[in-house]
Amino acid sequence: MASRLTSVTGRPSRARWWALLAALATALAAITVACGGEEIVEKVVVQTVIVEKQVPGEKVVETVIVEKQVAGEKVVETVIVEKVVTEKVVETVVVEKLVTEKVVETVIIEKEIVVLKEGIPKEVIVTATPSRAAEGPTLPSGSLVIAAGGVGGVMSGLPSDCPNCGVLDVAGITDMVLDTVRGADGGLEHVPHLAKSWVISSDFSYTDFTINSGVPFQRGWGVMTAEDVAWSYNMSNPAVTPESIHDQGGELKTFLAPREVEVVGPFTVRFFWKDYSVATSLAKTVSPLFQGIPVFSKKVFDDQGAEWMRDNPIGTGPFTLEDWTVDDRLVANAVPNHWFNTSNVARVTYLSVPENATRRAMLETGEADITSVNLTDWPALLGPGSKFKAAPEGKTDGLDIVTGGNYWEANHPTSGVALDRPDYSDLPWVGDPNDPTSMENARKVRWALSLAVDRDAINEGLFDGLGRASYIGGIVDSDPVFQAGVDKWRMPYDPQRARQMLAEAGYPDGFKVGFYAGGTKDSLAGDLLVQAIAAGWKKDLGVDTNIILQPYQSYRPIWINRDDHAFSFRGGGTKEPATWSNEWYASSSNSNDDGSRGGGFNSGFEFPIASEVLKRKSEAKTYDELVTITTDWIDFLWEQQVWIGVIELPNKAIYNSERICEWNLHPLTNTGLSSGRNLDTVVLCK
Repeated sequence: MASRLTSVTGRPSRARWWALLAALATALAAITVACGGEEIVEKVVVQTVIVEKQVPGEKVVETVIVEKQVAGEKVVETVIVEKVVTEKVVETVVVEKLVTEKVVETVIIEKEIVVLKEGIPKEVIVTATPSRAAEGPTLPSGSLVIAAGGVGGVMSGLPSDCPNCGVLDVAGITDMVLDTVRGADGGLEHVPHLAKSWVISSDFSYTDFTINSGVPFQRGWGVMTAEDVAWSYNMSNPAVTPESIHDQGGELKTFLAPREVEVVGPFTVRFFWKDYSVATSLAKTVSPLFQGIPVFSKKVFDDQGAEWMRDNPIGTGPFTLEDWTVDDRLVANAVPNHWFNTSNVARVTYLSVPENATRRAMLETGEADITSVNLTDWPALLGPGSKFKAAPEGKTDGLDIVTGGNYWEANHPTSGVALDRPDYSDLPWVGDPNDPTSMENARKVRWALSLAVDRDAINEGLFDGLGRASYIGGIVDSDPVFQAGVDKWRMPYDPQRARQMLAEAGYPDGFKVGFYAGGTKDSLAGDLLVQAIAAGWKKDLGVDTNIILQPYQSYRPIWINRDDHAFSFRGGGTKEPATWSNEWYASSSNSNDDGSRGGGFNSGFEFPIASEVLKRKSEAKTYDELVTITTDWIDFLWEQQVWIGVIELPNKAIYNSERICEWNLHPLTNTGLSSGRNLDTVVLCK
């Protein structure tokens, strides 16, 4: 669900917050900070043909001949409709013809979509809404500037070497197989995009996607086919192309079977599933809801080679890439007469502006039209009568502590091979799965740390009460699953009990712990939050914290290689529905199945129950089943406190409503480029 600005009742007293500040000031000496580093249209003719047929589940190819008079000239058209049906189907074929130098034709048929309701999809038939492409050429004008926190570290348009493919997707350079929109009832809907329809096999082992014909790649690189889709996914998937460093390779390896996506026909492609989740498989692999897995042109690769393709990202999106300078800017221009939706805005510039204060100043002075700022800047920017508005969609960030080093899983859940993992059982918060006493003492240490987090004081002091306390990682307080167990899943602030449990575990005088806070000091949701937590731990428990400041790109390999044993907030920060299959963050399922440490992303811990839950969710057929399975997982997290909840914060872009009068921003769980996406839908104010 989209996040919203909230306040928290029952705020702590000012005395309690000032006490925390005082503790912070006195504890800083014990906190070490480690830094690393046309011609006029004569006439438009629209004709509708209604076709009714009864077909017993076989592929049917129908030809409809349409005659019409256009500008005094007789035109004969043939429309071929191909569909697999199992019951009476009524199809509406609408043919629009614009008589200019080039004839533009749009065929719109009834399409199948999947609707996500409370985490469970159901199949429905709807008539697609015509895009502006059906209305003929538009003349984009004007420009937008987005002050983003960053624009990505490495540019590449090669699927296997695309560590910032999510940036290309957000910027509209590329497209994805499906799209996700907000339905009339507020729910999430997967809708056709590059694919016009899809069918899931009865045993959930594969899905066939029928790709739209006639979708052109940018810069004259031909029409997209099923081969391009299959090639792009196979190159991106580390299970098929081991050298792939695609930024969403982990999702592909988690959800897709370890085999190639197949071309079934010129415009039909088959995806094979490993652990099909009725709640998340499509969202995580073929929708931009989470993060992009774009489709690129195999012809570009065949004709120009890998190096050229790296330097020339070419997709099918509404914008073409003009310039992408690392850590500086990304500039894109509207594609004229785009196949789906021609942008109203001619040019978009994303500027890399890491400093929050600078981003805010650029918005206030008109140098930027869209940006993201710290939550504490919201009240001043969004007050009554303000020209600034929060974007229509956003997400909720969960800043919850991953207790790194707890690698409890002994065997790979798919291959069964023994896992090669480092042994950190000597650390106070890490237990030895083969030693019950060690496991119990480590559990008490983690409970003590959780009890010593003053969530309400942190929310009041750092975030002006605009956030909400979080009690367990991976689940939002308002989630129906959490609310069902609310009486048992709330963690109080109880330093006295915390000291007692720490003493029982054998650490009456505390210990030292590392805490990765990200790569910047200019972040309330990073360094400052860690400092506040560390101050509380020092005051209440005598625990010393080494705050690690290091760029994400250079720290990330530690997670990939399963070497991390520090604390962090990197357990999948977005608070997605708890019934979704998010447990892969804490499973070895997307690691190398030969047992070695590499593979897809990991958060710094691995538990066999996470892999079991993933499997059970993949086999679930009802929402009630998912709730039961999810409750078991949350019970585990609560009992073990391996993923300590701290705070959840709304995360939305802020924009200038005197510049932007319309913006159809789609649902998102990725706020890259300051959520500056779907900019082809922006209508600038006149």
